[in-house]
Amino acid sequence: MSAVPDEAGALVLQGLRWWSVRHPLRRPLAHASVTTSTLQALVVRADFAGVSGWAEVRTDGGYATGEDAAVVLTALTGTPLLGRTVQQGTAGLLPRSRLAAMALDVAAHDAAARLAGRPLHRLLGGPPTSRLATHAQVPFGTVEEAGVRAREAVGAGFTRIKIRVGGPDVGHDVARVAAVRATAGDGVELLTDANAGWDVPRAVEAARRLAALGVSWLEQPVSGVADLARVSAAGGVPVRADESARDARAVADLAAAGAVQGVHLKLEKCGTVAALRAAVSAARSAGLSVALGQMDQGRLGCAATTALAVGLGVEEAELWGCADIDAADDVAGPLTLLDGAVLVPQGPGLGVETTLTAPPSGALPR
Repeated sequence: MSAVPDEAGALVLQGLRWWSVRHPLRRPLAHASVTTSTLQALVVRADFAGVSGWAEVRTDGGYATGEDAAVVLTALTGTPLLGRTVQQGTAGLLPRSRLAAMALDVAAHDAAARLAGRPLHRLLGGPPTSRLATHAQVPFGTVEEAGVRAREAVGAGFTRIKIRVGGPDVGHDVARVAAVRATAGDGVELLTDANAGWDVPRAVEAARRLAALGVSWLEQPVSGVADLARVSAAGGVPVRADESARDARAVADLAAAGAVQGVHLKLEKCGTVAALRAAVSAARSAGLSVALGQMDQGRLGCAATTALAVGLGVEEAELWGCADIDAADDVAGPLTLLDGAVLVPQGPGLGVETTLTAPPSGALPR
């Protein structure tokens, strides 16, 4: 195992700047609780001795993270960071904002890998791979729209499709999944994500009906460990936790209760690379399947998730949250999607470069 996490944690922060950015979307993002045509993010540059590192965190995803830009910036400006190690800084940030801790920690890992002249995924212990498969997403909508999205995904080379479910009408959601299956064929793996939108009876019904369509996973059909266990016990599609799998302790609680068969982890929930690694280890020790996700965001954030997925050996990962952001409108790149897979950046650090030209929105006073 690489020493990069320790090397990143030992870096002493000498400067911190940030930019508030907006990513216009080609198609609106439809989540269980929000629909938006623009993503908001904070891009952070952390300066260390002789090197800088970059990171991106989504700041309008409070429905999933519980945080917004004000929370992140209050933590960054109200926590002693300059002249301290990254490990000291993230320890101070975590109780106030996991996204702020994530921003500093990712930037430090980018910097540490740049100092070493190697891609971050290699220094995290990952293999020398050039591509990693990801999945296409089918948002909420009509049955016909689901079929259209599935056709687009198959045409683009995806072999795994994730469908948003969890609406008030289980039958409508099942019909949408059936349309994806009919369009994509039996050779494409289907995943479903309910974002805790159902109660136990509807989730049990959905799991039974989705099993007949060959769905591989039903993600977070209900909220709470006890209710997840009830859905799992009823059989049907294997259950995976997302919102309930925040860190290693939560993963252990889910496993002890027999609540799920897998977990969908995110750095946004864990806060730091070390905490994410601990959660992955806890899941694997308990025999749970592990997937890695992210918030929809720009290419800088997607590059970080790609590096973590390869570095931690997670083969199922959401890597293309920037799918509906035109490259020309993004602030970092390149990051390429080809035949349903992300081409893993091979340059030092995160392997992408920022293209920001505007002055920063703010900075820590030196």
